[in-house]
Amino acid sequence: MTHKPTLLGIFAHPDDESFGPGGTLARYAAEGKDVHVIIATDGIAGSIEDANAVNGHATLAQARSRELSNAAVALGVTSIWSLPYRDSGMRDSEDNQHPDALIQQPV
Repeated sequence: MTHKPTLLGIFAHPDDESFGPGGTLARYAAEGKDVHVIIATDGIAGSIEDANAVNGHATLAQARSRELSNAAVALGVTSIWSLPYRDSGMRDSEDNQHPDALIQQPV
């Protein structure tokens, strides 16, 4: 039995897959490798270029999810797995205190 070469990227936030490693993910996808991405948080503590496109945290998370889906198509990603954690934001931010934030979860 042969196994298809596979690449797995694990990232904290939606868009992290695109900034640094996007070219690498796209290269291996273009070579026919299976490229899978795991995103740990919903990204609601981040920002979005078109602030008028969102109204509150729920819609920001939805917008980030759409951006992630679009990026995955552009990069040739085989699958995306989004974990059910709220973005904790940056160190010492108010978002760290939210009970659903990743930083508040038991490991």
